[in-house]
Amino acid sequence: MNNARKLIALILVLAMTAGMFSGCRETEKEGKKAKAKGRYVEKEVGIPENAGKPVGILWQDGKLVLYTYEEEKETYKSCFYKDGGWSEPEEAAWLNDAEKRLGQTPVKFCLAADGKVHAMTQTAEGSEEMYGTHIVTEGEKGKAEDVTPKSLLEKKRDGASSWFVDMDVWKDGVVGVGNIESMAVEFYRNEKLVHSIEGLEVNSEYQNTLAISEQTAAVIGGDSKKIDFYDMSGFEKKNTIDTGFNLGDAAIAAGQEGIWYLAAKEGIHRIVEDGSVIENVMDGGNGMMSASSAYLRQFTVSGDKMPVFFGLYTTGEREYKLMQYAYDKTVPSVQEETLSVYSMKEDRTVAQAVYAFQSSHPEVKVDYRFAAGEQEQPSADDIRSLNTELLGGSGADVVILDGLPMDSYIEKGILKDLTGLSKKLSKEGALIDVIGNTAEKEGKVYALPARIRVPVIYGTKDEVNACASMEKLHEYAGSHPDVRLFGQTSHDLIGMTLFNMMQYELLDKDRTLNEGRLTRLLEDWLKICENGDLRAYEKAAGENEREESIWNELDASYCSAQGVLRQEKYAHITEIVGLVKGSEVYAAAGRCGGEPESIKGLYVPSSIAGINASSKQEELAEEFVGCLFSEDVQKNDSMSGLSVTETGLKALVEKTKLPEDEQFYMSIGGEDPETGESFMEEFTCLKTEEMESLTTLVRKLKTPFLPDRVITDTVLDELEKCYGGKQTAEETAKAICQTADAYLSE
Repeated sequence: MNNARKLIALILVLAMTAGMFSGCRETEKEGKKAKAKGRYVEKEVGIPENAGKPVGILWQDGKLVLYTYEEEKETYKSCFYKDGGWSEPEEAAWLNDAEKRLGQTPVKFCLAADGKVHAMTQTAEGSEEMYGTHIVTEGEKGKAEDVTPKSLLEKKRDGASSWFVDMDVWKDGVVGVGNIESMAVEFYRNEKLVHSIEGLEVNSEYQNTLAISEQTAAVIGGDSKKIDFYDMSGFEKKNTIDTGFNLGDAAIAAGQEGIWYLAAKEGIHRIVEDGSVIENVMDGGNGMMSASSAYLRQFTVSGDKMPVFFGLYTTGEREYKLMQYAYDKTVPSVQEETLSVYSMKEDRTVAQAVYAFQSSHPEVKVDYRFAAGEQEQPSADDIRSLNTELLGGSGADVVILDGLPMDSYIEKGILKDLTGLSKKLSKEGALIDVIGNTAEKEGKVYALPARIRVPVIYGTKDEVNACASMEKLHEYAGSHPDVRLFGQTSHDLIGMTLFNMMQYELLDKDRTLNEGRLTRLLEDWLKICENGDLRAYEKAAGENEREESIWNELDASYCSAQGVLRQEKYAHITEIVGLVKGSEVYAAAGRCGGEPESIKGLYVPSSIAGINASSKQEELAEEFVGCLFSEDVQKNDSMSGLSVTETGLKALVEKTKLPEDEQFYMSIGGEDPETGESFMEEFTCLKTEEMESLTTLVRKLKTPFLPDRVITDTVLDELEKCYGGKQTAEETAKAICQTADAYLSE
C-alpha cells in the first residue's frame, strides 16, 4: 500500500514538473504571472534582385515558388524560397514559349491536384489572333500547351474570346473559371461546360473567386460574404459558410483535407468546409492585407498542421510586396502595449506608417481608428466629440490633425512640444519650411505634416493675374462682364476656393476674419458667377438639382472647377496631390503654353501628426510620428499628398524614369452640357523635367493653409443662402464671422 502511495506521489511530482515546461509559456521570476508566447506574425520577404518583376506564386513540393519576368532580357524565370533563402533564378522555358509563340502573358498561377502547374494568361500586346484570357500549362520539351476549353476561345463580334478574372484546375481536364462575361463561376470537363454558378460580382481585374482542393471547390458567393463548397465529382453543393465580412478583395486557399484558409482585410481565417464557423488565425489590423493601398494578387499556403502563408501584393505605387505569415513562438501571444492613433478620415500615409511601425514593434498593438472612411466625410459632431475628449485629458496618443482646430489645441495645451523631433527630422532631410511652419507658436513646433497638397493655378495670362489678390479680382470682375473667369463650373466650387485662396488677406492681425473685406469678396464672387451667366450652365449641367454641394465630395481646399474644357480664356485653380493629378495638371497647363504656378507660396499640410499631451506613451508616440517620415513611407506616391522629405521627392522623380509599361496612361472625357459636344483629354505620366520642376516648386513653399472642417461647413452653408438670395453678402459675412469667432473661442 505504501509503495502504491509513493508511486502516485511520484507521478504527481512528474506531472507538475512536466507542466512547468509544457506549452509556450514563459514563467517570470518572483511570482509574476506567466506571459503566453506564440502567434502568427507578418514579415516581408525580399524579392531576389536578379529575378525581375514578380508575376505569381504557388506552394509546391514543400517550398514557395516565385515566377518573375526580367524585362531587360524579356525572359520569364522561376526560383524557390525555403528555409529563409532563395534559390538561383532559372529560365521558365514554357512561359517564354507561351508569350513568344502563343502570344500569352501569364498573370496568375495554380497547382492542379495532379501536380501540374497552370497559368492564367492574357493576350500579349500585338497578338490579336488569340485575343482573350487563356489557361496554359507546361508541355513536352519546355513548350507551352494551351488547355483553355474551346468554347471559351470562340471569338465574339469584337474579335475577342472570353475574359475571365480567375481560374483553378482540378484534374482529368476539369477547370473552373470566374467568367467576367457571364458573371458566373463556370466548371468545364473535357472542354464542355458542366456546371455554372451565377451571381459573380467583379470588383477588380484579377479578382479571386474560386479555389479547388483534391475533392472540393470553394466559391466566393454572389453576395461577396459567403463561401459555397461544391463536391468536384458531381458539383453538388456541400455547405455554405457566412463569413460576415466583404470578400471582394479576399482570397481562399486549400490547406489539409477539408481545411481552407481565407485571407481578407480582416486577417487570415481557418474554415472547415463541413463546419459552420470561421476561426481567426491572425488579425489583419495593421498588416499589408489591411492596407488601403495594397491589393492581394495571390495567396498560397503550405499543407502543414502549422501552415505558413504567403501573399503577393501590388501597391498603389505599382510595386510588388511578398509577405510571409508564420507562427513565431518567441513573440508574446498578446500585444501588451497599445498605441492609439486617431484621424478624422482614413489616411493612407498613416496606414503605411502603422505598418512600418508594427513591423519593427511586434510587441505593440497600434490601434488606428478614424471617424470616416477614405471616400467619406466626417461630420462637425465627430470633431466636437473629439474636442471634448482631448480637452478632458483623454483621447488617442497620436492625433492626425487634418481639418481640426490646431491653433486652438496649441493654445489650450493639448499638444506635446515636438520641436526636438522637428529638428531631428530636418537634419535627416525633411523640408524644414514645411514641418517647421505648419504648427509653430512662439518658436515651438507642435505638429508635423507628413504630406502636403500643392495649390496651383494655370490658364490664360490675364485671368491668372486676376487671381493674384483681392484687389485684382475686384477689378477683373467689374471690367469683364461677359467672361466666365473659372470656366464651366458651379458657384460653390468658386466660392469655397476664393475664400480659401484669399484667407490671409481676410484675416486681421489677431487672426480673426475681417467682416468688411469678406463682404467685398462675397460681392465679387456673386459678380463672377453672374458674368458669363453661370446659372444657365448650372441648369444645363443639372448642378442645381443636387441635394448637397459637390464641394464636400471633392476632399480639396482648392478646386475652382472639376475640369477645364477647351475655351479661350480661363483660370483654373486646383491641388496637386500625387503623380496622377500632377500629370493631368501639367498636361492642361502645357496646352496654355506654360506651367502651373504656386498660389502665394501656399501648401496644404496633410497627414498632420500631433501627440496628445495627456498620452502615457509619449516615447512610442514620438517614434510612430517619426515613422511617418521614414523612407519606406515617404517614397510612396500617396493620394494624401506629396512627400515632405528630400529622399521622397527624389523617389518621385525616379518614378518618372520607369519603363513605359510601368507608367500610366489616362484619359478624361465627357460631354459639354451646353453644346452637346463630346471631348476627351489624354495624358501620360509626368515627364522627368516636369517632376523636377514640381519638386523645385515644393522646396520653395513656406506658408501653410490649414482648413478647419467646422469653419468650412459654416462657410459653405452661408454661401448657399447668399447665392439663393436668402441673405445679402453683408449678412453672409457677418454670419460667417460670428460662427467662426464663437467656435474658435470654445
